[in-house]
Amino acid sequence: MQAGSTGPAGAPQARRIRRANRIGRSVTVFLGLAPFVMAFLRDRRRWLLFGAPARRSREDHQRRADRLTSTVASLGPTFIKLVQLFSARADIFPEPYLSSIGRLQDQVPADPLQDIIRVVEQELGIPVDAAFQEFDRTPVAAASLGQVHRARLDGREVVVKVLRPGVEQLVALDLDVSFRILFWLNVLFPNHHVRALTGVVREFSHKAEILRTTGREPIAVARNLLDEAQTTLRSLRDLVTRAEREELRVRMHPRDLAVHERFLHLLENPLHHVRGIRPHERER
Repeated sequence: MQAGSTGPAGAPQARRIRRANRIGRSVTVFLGLAPFVMAFLRDRRRWLLFGAPARRSREDHQRRADRLTSTVASLGPTFIKLVQLFSARADIFPEPYLSSIGRLQDQVPADPLQDIIRVVEQELGIPVDAAFQEFDRTPVAAASLGQVHRARLDGREVVVKVLRPGVEQLVALDLDVSFRILFWLNVLFPNHHVRALTGVVREFSHKAEILRTTGREPIAVARNLLDEAQTTLRSLRDLVTRAEREELRVRMHPRDLAVHERFLHLLENPLHHVRGIRPHERER
């Protein structure tokens, strides 16, 4: 923790830093996205508030889509995630924008290994080599907000999803900036596309808030949910007699039987499969 970051004297300085970060980020986002906002608005009305739609060829839209994809990639994980959500909404972005921004799924680079190791060790509270029997240093996949690594835990192969370092703070800042921009767009240019964009950003904000708040006490949250789930599942299992279960097993297709066995294993060992519960806390 940095000196001056706490206490009455440090509070004004911290607020100034946050305000400077917000202003700087707002300028970066505005300068990056404003040309595209203006271009899309002119597609509807040539002079923004009046006039016929501007004429654009398919080649014009393709060039703009490619520039938009590059700009979003440069703005970082929050906006990459948002346009990935937009890519499922043809009412917001038609072709060729859908295909172009869809390529962002395959263009997200992995974070440096030392940064990922540091995040894992801070989350678990113990060294990676003590938490896992094996931890693959090469990520299986890299997404906008995190990346996935293979590992071995208690003799089983598992996957570990790691949030990118500092991504929670950046997402919170970017969402704050996005809502400020969308507020003025809704005031000045109320239309279906602006409302739809606002809805998607609001939905992502809600999911990010759930992750942020529940992530502070993952063990307590997980245990409460598991207690309720186990009670319900055991009640359902008790409705079927042992003889009926054995008969069902005999008649099952091998593939379905594997699913059934997996279900029983999850029921008996639920804590082994909950993200956020540390290995040394499972038996508490």
